[in-house]
Amino acid sequence: MESPDDLKKRNYSIFPGLAPGRRPRPGRESGRILFGPWSPRRGPVEDLIERLKTRYTVVIVTHNTPQAARVSDDTAFMVPGEFVEFDVTEKIPADPRRKLTEDHIRGRSG
Repeated sequence: MESPDDLKKRNYSIFPGLAPGRRPRPGRESGRILFGPWSPRRGPVEDLIERLKTRYTVVIVTHNTPQAARVSDDTAFMVPGEFVEFDVTEKIPADPRRKLTEDHIRGRSG
């Protein structure tokens, strides 16, 4: 696994089209990369995640479910204090098991 310093050096070659503030940043702890806001359309961040997930476990924590769904295999839906549902990404919107999940997907919850 590359060190955070190696990743910092490679940021410029992996994301030549992104401004420095929009490039992923290595985390302070080894093995973590922090991403800033994604583009609403598929772009270099999602392409990198697709490549990384062939070798590593990638965990995305976001409120932007359409973007996360484009690159995730499995999805966990959580609300503060509760782990609500976990399943294959394609299955959750099509057939949620919990009403709380369905309400969120359909825009009926805050």
